[in-house]
Amino acid sequence: MKKFLIILLALSVLTFAVVAQSAVKDKMEGSVVATKIGASTIHTYVSPEKSGAVTSHVIEGPKKLVIIDAQFLRPYAKELRAYADSLGKPIDRVIITHGHPDHWYGLEFFKDMRVTSLPEVAGLIKQAGPAMIKGQKARLKDLITDAPVVPDGKMKEGKETIDGIAYVFERVKDAEADSQLLITLPDYGTLVAQDLAYNKIHLFLGADDIKGWEKVVTELKKRPGIKTVLCGHGKPAGPIVFDDMLKYLDVADKSVTLAKKGSHDVKPLLLKEFPDYKAPVLLDISNRMLFKKGK
Repeated sequence: MKKFLIILLALSVLTFAVVAQSAVKDKMEGSVVATKIGASTIHTYVSPEKSGAVTSHVIEGPKKLVIIDAQFLRPYAKELRAYADSLGKPIDRVIITHGHPDHWYGLEFFKDMRVTSLPEVAGLIKQAGPAMIKGQKARLKDLITDAPVVPDGKMKEGKETIDGIAYVFERVKDAEADSQLLITLPDYGTLVAQDLAYNKIHLFLGADDIKGWEKVVTELKKRPGIKTVLCGHGKPAGPIVFDDMLKYLDVADKSVTLAKKGSHDVKPLLLKEFPDYKAPVLLDISNRMLFKKGK
């Protein structure tokens, strides 16, 4: 009888969690894609296209959650936190992979959690974060945070086991961002590439280092055993996403070269060559960064 009651209680808790998740998802403007990794699940939250289809990943272990990146605009960071809370497990930490604001502005909804990153990412957010926010406030107003939440900067390269899941942390330089954390879950063939890979979403080219980005993607394409790639923009993908990225980056290189010769607009060629890709707003942001077209 006691064993039966324990099983009944466990089923009741599970049912409550499922109902809570459904209630949260029904109210969301963003979407969630679930990817099974063994007995655990990765929940990928994707913001709407108008926000750049930015992703955050909630890695759900047996007892804890690890969140990777915290969204850009307030409504979607709020949705991410609500969804994570609906899973009914404590958040072990929030990891910020790089210093672009679309991945850390939403940290104000996680101020009560441990937030961590590579030292140079924390340094960038601390030093340049206030200016980033000030520069975008006139255009985005209350959609974005008022002040940066700075990670502790204690992330190191190497292996770590969190809640029974093995992680490998690596630093990648000179690609979509100057410095980015690459995360592998080797037991599950899963690569958390974040902004090293976009899935059918136009790329942010503002860092102006396409050759460096191509070099990194070419290396990632050669890695054995990768089955799932979690992207920084767009839904999870298979390793074919690296072929797609290399095709796009080749055209992007030509597009940026043409734009620098006079048009100051990277969009025409990329929109023509990739008509099915989403979130062209990222190309508008690229133009502003490359050619300093206001805020």
